[in-house]
Amino acid sequence: MSVDGICGLAGLRCPAVLGDGTEVYVGAIRPDDKERLRIAFARLSARSVYQRFFHPVNELGTEDLQRLTEIDFRDQVGIVLTVGAGCDERLIADARYVREVSGGDVAEVAFTVADDYQHRGAATLLLRKMVVIARERGIRKFVALVLGDNRAMLEVFRRSNLPLRESFVDGVCRVVLIVAVAAPAPVQRCRWFDKFRNAIQTQWRRFFDDSARDRRYARP
Repeated sequence: MSVDGICGLAGLRCPAVLGDGTEVYVGAIRPDDKERLRIAFARLSARSVYQRFFHPVNELGTEDLQRLTEIDFRDQVGIVLTVGAGCDERLIADARYVREVSGGDVAEVAFTVADDYQHRGAATLLLRKMVVIARERGIRKFVALVLGDNRAMLEVFRRSNLPLRESFVDGVCRVVLIVAVAAPAPVQRCRWFDKFRNAIQTQWRRFFDDSARDRRYARP
């Protein structure tokens, strides 16, 4: 099933595997994820919260939870990683992007990973999924703001094999990722091939010209 299908089917989580072999589930964030998101946020360390929001945040309020879980999947997209099932289902990571302009092709992207699942490939998995979704929806660039000391997240972007630019201002790195698929370059023929082709065409023209002249002056 495509990532587009995952986001279109509320209630469905699809199995996936982190880089270290941990089995997880990935799917679109849902309105009923509010409590799971609240619990996941409450378990984050102060450092992880600061790296995500750039300032201390004590808890997610009702409006925050509504804004983060009730999204349109056009200008905003959010996906989550979970473990467990049923009453034991736990949210361990999420990624989301928001278009800078409604219907535009540039979106700001952000990731949050539970402390005990960091450095295990969760952000890398989420980035791959988000790139697929973004391409299907006409997104050309991702923009991410990352604290300069958040080396783990910067490495996720750098190892993505996507063209990127980085610029630092006041300890914050602005990462621009090109997610659009580049158009294939035109095939360049070797010069010797063009010369060879031209020589052959010249010889054939001379042959047909000579044949026509011989037929014109031939005796009956």
